[in-house]
Amino acid sequence: MPLPDLRFFIPQRVRSADQAQIDQYNQQLETYQSAYDKYKQQADAYNKAVEEFNKGPRTSPFTQKPPTAPADLSFTQEDLDKFQSQVQSRSALDQANMNRAIRLVQNPESVGNINLAGFSFAQGGVVPYMKQGIGSLFNL
Repeated sequence: MPLPDLRFFIPQRVRSADQAQIDQYNQQLETYQSAYDKYKQQADAYNKAVEEFNKGPRTSPFTQKPPTAPADLSFTQEDLDKFQSQVQSRSALDQANMNRAIRLVQNPESVGNINLAGFSFAQGGVVPYMKQGIGSLFNL
C-alpha cells in the first residue's frame, strides 16, 4: 500500500566540493581586493609626490619609485560564469534525484513509472548492495 502523496520541498543544495571552490574564489577575490586597495593608496601618494615635485624648483632628481600593481587573478569572469552554470546544473540534478527517491519511497508500486536511469550510478547502472540505504547514492 502506497503512503499518502505528501508534498515535500527539496531545496537545491550546493555540493561540498562546489562550496569549497566557491570559498576559494571568494578568498582570492578578497585578497586581490585588499591588494588593489593598498595599491590605489600607494598610487595616490605617488601621484601626489609627483605633483609636489613638479611644482618645486626641481633641484634634485625625483627618486620615489612607482607602486607595483597586484598580480591578476587566476580566473576570469567567464570562468566564474561557467562554474556557476555547472554548479546550478549539478544542484538541479541532485534535487531531481532526491525528489525521485522520495516519490519511490512514498509509492513503491510506481517503480515502473520512475526512470531510475537518472540516478547516475557510478558503476554504469549496476546498483551496489548498501546497508545504509539509497541516500548514500547521492554523495551529499
